[in-house]
Amino acid sequence: MKRYFNESTFKTVVRLILGGVFIIAGIAKLFDHRLLSAQLKGILPLNIVGFEASAYALIAFEIVLGALIIFKLKPLVLYTTIGTLIIFIGYLSYKVYTHDPSTCGCFGNFVYVSNKQELLNNLVLLMGSVYIMN
Repeated sequence: MKRYFNESTFKTVVRLILGGVFIIAGIAKLFDHRLLSAQLKGILPLNIVGFEASAYALIAFEIVLGALIIFKLKPLVLYTTIGTLIIFIGYLSYKVYTHDPSTCGCFGNFVYVSNKQELLNNLVLLMGSVYIMN
């Protein structure tokens, strides 16, 4: 009897979910990029290129990264993904620690997710990224 669900299949499912989350998050931010711009004003120390341009750059980065994850271009893509998730986790940890009630804007206004929920989501995505590296 054949096994249809093996470790390779599981890694493919994790990779598709991980890439899909990045793509969906990027697309959701397109609908309300001003929310992301407002969040970036609280993060970026200087207005070097403008918060609107930074918001669009982050959106493009997330969509491209999600596509690269889906198409298995690794290991550099996975290192970038892990680094990105660590930055997001650090930011969300700070928001949770300071009890900041504002949304992180991770999915724009498409879906409201609390900072604690998004922190947990990012930790799970980080674990998935580390898992598919091997």
